[in-house]
Amino acid sequence: MSETFRPSTLGEILDRTAQIYRRNFWLFAGVAALPIGAIFAFTAIGGALFGAAAVTFRAGGLANPAAIALVVLIIFIAVPVYIAAAVFSSAGLTEAAASTSRGEKITIRGAFKKVTPRFWRYLWFIILQGIVVGLIPAAIAGAVIGVLLFVGTLAGAGTSTAIAVGFLVFIVVVAAVVVIIELVLGYSISLPVCVLEKKPAWDSLKRGWSLSKGTRGRIFVMFLLVMALAMAVSMISAIPSMIIIFTSAAGGSQPATG
Repeated sequence: MSETFRPSTLGEILDRTAQIYRRNFWLFAGVAALPIGAIFAFTAIGGALFGAAAVTFRAGGLANPAAIALVVLIIFIAVPVYIAAAVFSSAGLTEAAASTSRGEKITIRGAFKKVTPRFWRYLWFIILQGIVVGLIPAAIAGAVIGVLLFVGTLAGAGTSTAIAVGFLVFIVVVAAVVVIIELVLGYSISLPVCVLEKKPAWDSLKRGWSLSKGTRGRIFVMFLLVMALAMAVSMISAIPSMIIIFTSAAGGSQPATG
């Protein structure tokens, strides 16, 4: 019996996603938790160090050279670690999703292991995607706004000029946001292309743009749902970090005894 293939509806996609997620909850949660775990670890380490050195920092607070050096050191170490964790998590989720969709068994460690040989390619892809999607449109919008402000300054400081320039700046900002959203949607499936088809970064962007045509509306709706879930998870995961920070700050603000 022949079977007619057709594009899945949004409901079918969400239903299939929910089924895969329920069956492999700990796999996806473990892979996705890597960046959050990195943030929590550095928050805990930083809070502990600040708490232990509260007496040293009390004299000058955060303006104390030792406190500044500690903050810079933590940031210098934390940022590369977080970026690496984000790369492993993003590409690892793609590997995990592909394997589970094919009915293959894969572990958290196995997902990360698949990412390791192509880590630098994925890192460059994420950087390139950020440049194309965010940096270039923002730079163009900033240049246009700069020209508008310069022209407005030359035209004089009248109320009508200020209103016209402000309106044009608003239009430029809205246009930039619309362009960025369109680029995000257009390149949204480029990372899976890079991971699964093992294409170079630029080829993956072009391939992803081509594949996303005709489906960007559904992708936008799914993005909204994912963002809502991510905000809820972020708020919950931020609670331990806030407790550590507030506890450390309260400990450091207590007056010295003796």
